[in-house]
Amino acid sequence: MANSIRNGNFLRILFTADMHDRILPYKAVKEGKVTTIGGYARLKTMIDRYRTESCLVVDGGDFSMGSLFNGIYSSSAPDLSLLGMMGYDAVTIGNHEFDYGVEALAEMLRSAEKPPQILCANMAFTDAGDSRDLKDALESLGCLPYMIRDIGGYKVGVTGMMGSESEGDIAYPGSITFVKEKAALKKTITEMKRKGAQFTVVLSHGGMSEDSDKAEDLQLAEAVDGVDVIISAHSHTVLKRPVVRNDTVICSCGCNCVYLGLLDINMIDGSVLRYELLPVDDSWAEDIEISAKVEEYKSRVQEEFLSGCGLKFDDVLCSSGICLDDLHTESYHFGNYSIADLVTDSYVHAAVEAGCGKNVIAVDASGIIRDTIYKGDVTLMDAYNIVPLGRGSDGKIGYPLISSKLSGKELRQLCEIDASLGRLRSDSQLFFSGLRYTYSDKRPFMNRVIDVFTKDYNGDWQPVRNDRMYEVVCNQYMALMMPQITSASHGFLNVTIKDESGEKVRDLDRLILKDRNGNTVREWTAFIDYLLSFRGALPEAYAAPRPCKIEERDLSPKTYLKNPSRFGKVLYGAGAAAAAALILSGAAIISAMLPDDDDE
Repeated sequence: MANSIRNGNFLRILFTADMHDRILPYKAVKEGKVTTIGGYARLKTMIDRYRTESCLVVDGGDFSMGSLFNGIYSSSAPDLSLLGMMGYDAVTIGNHEFDYGVEALAEMLRSAEKPPQILCANMAFTDAGDSRDLKDALESLGCLPYMIRDIGGYKVGVTGMMGSESEGDIAYPGSITFVKEKAALKKTITEMKRKGAQFTVVLSHGGMSEDSDKAEDLQLAEAVDGVDVIISAHSHTVLKRPVVRNDTVICSCGCNCVYLGLLDINMIDGSVLRYELLPVDDSWAEDIEISAKVEEYKSRVQEEFLSGCGLKFDDVLCSSGICLDDLHTESYHFGNYSIADLVTDSYVHAAVEAGCGKNVIAVDASGIIRDTIYKGDVTLMDAYNIVPLGRGSDGKIGYPLISSKLSGKELRQLCEIDASLGRLRSDSQLFFSGLRYTYSDKRPFMNRVIDVFTKDYNGDWQPVRNDRMYEVVCNQYMALMMPQITSASHGFLNVTIKDESGEKVRDLDRLILKDRNGNTVREWTAFIDYLLSFRGALPEAYAAPRPCKIEERDLSPKTYLKNPSRFGKVLYGAGAAAAAALILSGAAIISAMLPDDDDE
């Protein structure tokens, strides 16, 4: 490495991605003890420590949405402004930058103070008003499809891209679309090379996966020649070692400001000289200037966002004698989680308080639960970090909760979505309150669910009835995603949101849960109210997860065929038809082998 540095062939890339507004340090467990990680003031100290003369500091997108600083997203752009203060050279746009809509993103960009260079080569605009507004805001900041910098005597081209999966995850895309990433990148690499770029870096909000068929950035590297480095974002993947494919070095540093990624690379031959994921932990001092700016933003959050809530940023809501399960660790698995029990129970509590019946079923998804409860005091900031996403059509922060009707048949399909499709993406696992089901991985895909149960008025578990309607509470984003489930399963799984009369509902605002004073019940306020209802301490019942998903390991032939889904019926029908055909074929062969009557 020393020779490369001395000869000026060395490029250092310091990188982050999916930081989700973790501007302040937040709680985590390290070596069995509760500590704090993250925080931009610490991150700035680290960047200053590791920055070299031949250095790029970049972010792969989703820098916003994830903490109480959401409250001043549009008015102050705290995340993007702080990245500028920390000396970032370039960032790209992620799907969560659209969480409050296209117009709010445009407002955020206009309010940003000296942000880094924004790069996006595949965003497409139309003549619609929201599209023109965002385009004007981006142009006012000098947003580019790519940039070329002179670093260490080399021309380094840097571009940014939105991936296909992340585009599909945009909650409120308005009229904005994106050109397919591979086609856009091929064109961009050609243009950068034509303008003299000798080394290329891509900030891709596409993602990596253990399944290469779903690793968009791996496929991107394979499909596009001439890419030297991909900084991968969106999937929150922690790559302890870089992946090299088609001479492209792919790096990914996880999420939530846990790590600062460091890549040293030889610009002559593309060889990796050094690669580290540096923990952003309490061993680092906080930069004084960034700390002061963060406190300024914190005051704005209190004034602009929390003033009407009767709560303060650091108020203690309750205390916990335990750490609940964390969905965002390397031990993530399909199954039951105590933090999911707590969140879904808060939905039920809100529905009952709003006047709904006691037999409410609640459902949430792993991608919406962003943190957990740690041992000790639970502050407002801690609680908000767990359910920080979304806004309603009224423009106010936080996904509204909606109360709808689903049939027992649809509840079965909802469980099948979890047991089958929920395995395909780590953010798509479903969790329930008031419902449990049994399943087996020995049964075919999209036919794994055996039995589904809900509680009756006595609190006893009873099998669901296909023809009965059940009250289900979820957040509005999940309800919006239901049509995509139908499409992804080619119609085999179909869950339709309905009102009290059983009619399909297109305008989900009609189903928004209102409290007894007529106010919209939001996911984050419901969760905070539930924690306050404990009046001091988190109940010990949450020490272990509930058995909502029960795996049947030993299957009899009867259980294997029990309660087939629509897909299962087709599959079993095809199997029966094949068996019948085989029997008929066998009968024909045997018949042909038997002597004719005339031969006897």
